[in-house]
Amino acid sequence: MSYGNIGNQKLVLGNYHYNRHSAESFFHILEECSINRIELCPYASWLDITDRENTKRFAKELHSRGIQVETLVLEFGGVVPFNIGLELSDVENWSIEYAKKVIENMSELGVEKLVIGAGRQSEDLPLEECWARSKKNLRMLGRYASERGVMILLAADGSNNFSNVVKTTDEQIRMLKEVGLSNVRAYADNISMTSAGEDFVESFGKLMSIESPKECPNLGNLVGHVCISDGPGGWMLPGDGILGKEKLITDRKAVKAAGYMGSITCRLAHWQYDFTPDHFTRLLKRFWDGH
Repeated sequence: MSYGNIGNQKLVLGNYHYNRHSAESFFHILEECSINRIELCPYASWLDITDRENTKRFAKELHSRGIQVETLVLEFGGVVPFNIGLELSDVENWSIEYAKKVIENMSELGVEKLVIGAGRQSEDLPLEECWARSKKNLRMLGRYASERGVMILLAADGSNNFSNVVKTTDEQIRMLKEVGLSNVRAYADNISMTSAGEDFVESFGKLMSIESPKECPNLGNLVGHVCISDGPGGWMLPGDGILGKEKLITDRKAVKAAGYMGSITCRLAHWQYDFTPDHFTRLLKRFWDGH
């Protein structure tokens, strides 16, 4: 069945399934499949994004190939022990300094959106303590990022793997309202929502229609970027998960109907794609283009 390109939505390909491969192999498949927008998780073997010269060299390679970095992700376990909510002050302080260095170097890559999670703390401690730390640090990083033209995108984690603070869309909305900065917005991820027992269309509608708090009247629509994949249990190729292809098409239509006109990431973040990533990238592109 041919679905067509819904509203000319641009595909953003994450590099997660190339974590066992070289950056060169990722660049090759991007060229083969005519994909020029990526979501970048800065694996250590590819890029030390805290090093400006290293980042400049990587950026030069991207630019020479016409590749645009739409989003940079620190939320997805790509950096350990990055955690802005942990009760251990040395980890918290390291995480803040790391994020600041990343923000400073993002301009070299030409990327303006940084995806992070709210962090987690030990399960036996009061979560409100972690909430307060995360809010403080998100506000601090948001102000620091604003001065450098960067948007912070807060990712919820319905699977409770990377964050036990912001797991649901309602918690995501609450945190963003309390932070109250127009450059700190939501990374709307259908797999996180599904893992939290939510329906993507309903939750996405909440994020798109939220009423701005008085202290931040320009906050408005909270969505900074969208991720739609199959799953849950990972971010899967359309048709490999429980949601299925038809649901993903419905979700893409809902995104368009709600007024979101930006690009959309489709992650392939599951061990089954790590060994033959080119094959699965071709299948994803074929699905996205409607062939």
